[in-house]
Order: sequence, then structure tokens, then C-alpha cells
Amino acid sequence: MRFLSWLGCLAGAAAIAAPQAHADSFTYNYLDAVPGGTTSFTDVSPSLITTDESDLTPLSCSEFGASCDSISILPVSGDIILTGPEGTLEIVELPPSFFQVGSNNWFVNSMTITENSDTSPVPEPSSLALLGTGVLGVAETIRRRHRIV
Repeated sequence: MRFLSWLGCLAGAAAIAAPQAHADSFTYNYLDAVPGGTTSFTDVSPSLITTDESDLTPLSCSEFGASCDSISILPVSGDIILTGPEGTLEIVELPPSFFQVGSNNWFVNSMTITENSDTSPVPEPSSLALLGTGVLGVAETIRRRHRIV
């Protein structure tokens, strides 16, 4: 019986000691600065874009001073496409490393992909149940020791 009490304590401690943090979203900040003007966009995606994603609606987008309606982030083909009322701008032949988390540069193109993670994960009900079992085990052990003495 004493073994079960200690097992409950260890399970409760393990549940509290190892909270799992995960990425909630990824922010894409792109900037292309050339002598004729700048092109930029900011987009938030629920996951890291590893396959070609077309017709995304960015948080903000500017193509040489005009606004953009949609962007396409195409890591498989190595392209970024911005579409707006003034037309379409294609940035092509970007390397695969340009689409990885971090700060990425390729000639005049730069994109920073930031992982936005939850800083305070909420314990799951099963974790709380394990903690409760551990506390009950400790209380039972203390009660039995006082009864024996």
C-alpha cells in the first residue's frame, strides 16, 4: 500500500513538472526593398507553412505603395505571390531555407518567421487528477505514520 502512495506522489509531481508548450501560430513578416519601392506583408498562420498555400488574406500588405488583397506563400515551388488591384507581383526562385523559422534573407528579400507560443499552458484535467491522487497518497502516508506511533 505504501508503494501506491509513493507512486501517486510521483505521478502528480511528473504531471506538474512537465507542462507541454506548443506553437499557437506563426507570424510571417516579409520585406522586399528595391530602388523602385518596397513590398511588404504581415501574415499569421495557425501552423508553419510547409506546403503551397494560395490566396491567404494578410494582416497587412503593401506592394510599391498600393495595398494587396491576397498573398500566396509557396515553399515547395520557392515563390511568393502578392495580388492586388494594381496587378500581381511574383517573387520567384527563393531557396527552401527562406521558408524556415527565423530571420531569412535572399538578395533584397527578407522574411522573418516567428513562432508564437503559449507562455502559460493550462493544466489538463488528467494532470490535476494525478496531482490530487499524489496529495491523497501523501496525506494517507502521514496519517498512517501518526497512527503507528
